Amino acid sequence: MNRRLVVSNIAQFDLANIHDYIAERNLAAADRVVDQIEAAGSALIVAPFTGPAVGESHPGLRFRVVGKYVVFYRVTDEAVWIQRVIHSARDFEKLL
Repeated sequence: MNRRLVVSNIAQFDLANIHDYIAERNLAAADRVVDQIEAAGSALIVAPFTGPAVGESHPGLRFRVVGKYVVFYRVTDEAVWIQRVIHSARDFEKLL
């Protein structure tokens, strides 16, 4: 099945904030981190169910850890929908 990758507006905002925060200290590192997160998102198209489910509080929501960040996503027949990208130290329950 061919799915497409869709990144929500808030996840795009998350990525921009992650990049800006890291780039204040090291632009090359910021580029690498965002590239790694985007590559992980693209990999979900091929194997979307590799990430575990978040749990009953968020039905259908799955996640994948990429370094210090957690990519939250949903899978449909047509697409993998990236919902949020959140630093692992943050309280994701409040942000989802």
